[in-house]
Amino acid sequence: MSMADKLAIVMALTSVPPGGGGYVPMDLPPPAAEVTIAGQNGGNIRAHVARVIDYDRAGTHVRVTGACVSACALILALPPDRICVGPAARFGFHQPTKGTGTMAITDIGEAITDVYPPFVQQWLKAHYGGLPSGRPQMMGYDVLRQHYATCG
Repeated sequence: MSMADKLAIVMALTSVPPGGGGYVPMDLPPPAAEVTIAGQNGGNIRAHVARVIDYDRAGTHVRVTGACVSACALILALPPDRICVGPAARFGFHQPTKGTGTMAITDIGEAITDVYPPFVQQWLKAHYGGLPSGRPQMMGYDVLRQHYATCG
């Protein structure tokens, strides 16, 4: 299954029924030749999926030089040759939640996990048995530098 197909599944699972809210605009970098993520704490899953799709279509190169937590980590769906990491780069993973953030949505979590590269899926399974519930668990530069170029 292609990345686009996997992201389409995440989008479908996060659709909101009529009258139930919807897309929440976020201040995310627009598609460009290169963007830097230096501290992004996640937010609306649909907004981050749309960002990844836009970046993929535009051929955007992403520099991760700080924290990229929760829905931000969907950026890892991009081809690895379009992502570089700096020494302070880290990704935080957790089950998506709704409402007050206490009810995990495991079907969306499974779809999101499928978007991640195999090394991330293996790391999550080895350390947490899958996508962890509760507070985000961080993957640091020591792991990331084995799979991505270091930003110059």
